[in-house]
Amino acid sequence: MKKKYKYVIIFIVFGVVFFLLYIASFFSYKQLLPIKRVPKEYESYKRVRDGVETEKHEIVPIVKGFPENIGIVYYNKKDTTVVVRTKNYGSFSTRKPEIYKNNYYKLNAKGKIIDSLELKRNEISEIREGYLINNDSYYTWLLDGDKTRKKCKMINRDYSFTKEQAEKKLKELYDKSKYAFGYDIVLDNYSSYISAFFINNDWVFLFGDIKMSYKNEDIYPPKRVDNYDSRFVLNDIINKEDVWNKKSKVLSLKHFQKIEYEKSNKSLFTLIPSSYNHSVDKWIGEGYMHLLYQKDTIVFKMILNYELGDSNSYSGNLNFYTDSKLKFGLLACDYRLFIVRNKENNSLK
Repeated sequence: MKKKYKYVIIFIVFGVVFFLLYIASFFSYKQLLPIKRVPKEYESYKRVRDGVETEKHEIVPIVKGFPENIGIVYYNKKDTTVVVRTKNYGSFSTRKPEIYKNNYYKLNAKGKIIDSLELKRNEISEIREGYLINNDSYYTWLLDGDKTRKKCKMINRDYSFTKEQAEKKLKELYDKSKYAFGYDIVLDNYSSYISAFFINNDWVFLFGDIKMSYKNEDIYPPKRVDNYDSRFVLNDIINKEDVWNKKSKVLSLKHFQKIEYEKSNKSLFTLIPSSYNHSVDKWIGEGYMHLLYQKDTIVFKMILNYELGDSNSYSGNLNFYTDSKLKFGLLACDYRLFIVRNKENNSLK
């Protein structure tokens, strides 16, 4: 009997030790260390999300609130307009797809919002060659401001073509088209991979087993706008590594303020599958930044982490976009998008 209790006690002791080691693996002595106060010269820096200004310039959010996703999606060099899109849903937002919507905002060369377009669930589109194309229609709003929803022409929607008919029609449409590419659509809750053609200022969708795809690109290579990326997308003019290493002439990190130490979720005896075990030890904090814009230095602070691992590095959302034809810049920071502009152009509406 005594021997039985002995094994029970040993089991309990080992269980307690195991539990303590498991808990300790989530704990670090760094969590007990006192954190230094923000140096006096940085105490007046404002959070970028609250808006920042100098005598000449300001940094303000493009839209109010906190959209699930926001980004620059189009730059039309012909009329120097920039289009920003917001989405009210994320990658895993599946509870209420009926309320999903995309909002587009068009900014002129001075950074003023001059037009907007809202597309709801059945109208949500992809941008192809400057057109907003969805499953059965398209908009030319990015190019000319027209908000009319135009129907695409559907060919072989019932899949009645024979293989020979489909091949003949594909070649005919491809030869006539200005733009051509393979495209995924969803109609009647059914996904289809079709061939899309831009012919005589209209979009034509060809259904069928014979289609443009990566398998036949040597015969039917996609027809796209020349130099598509450089013509229609604003370039990020900073290198984040240069910013973190204090080598950038546009944006510079002047001070990193530690707020809280966070231990990795990787424990000594982890119960979490390795495929989900991606976190690292890090300091959660704020970066105190200088932005040099039009010979003016704008100061602000932003969310910034310092990750500890094989190569210690800063981790934060930070990009700055502009162009020589624009009188403003766009700052992606704190998972939002801000406009940097002269205070004379301070009306977003």
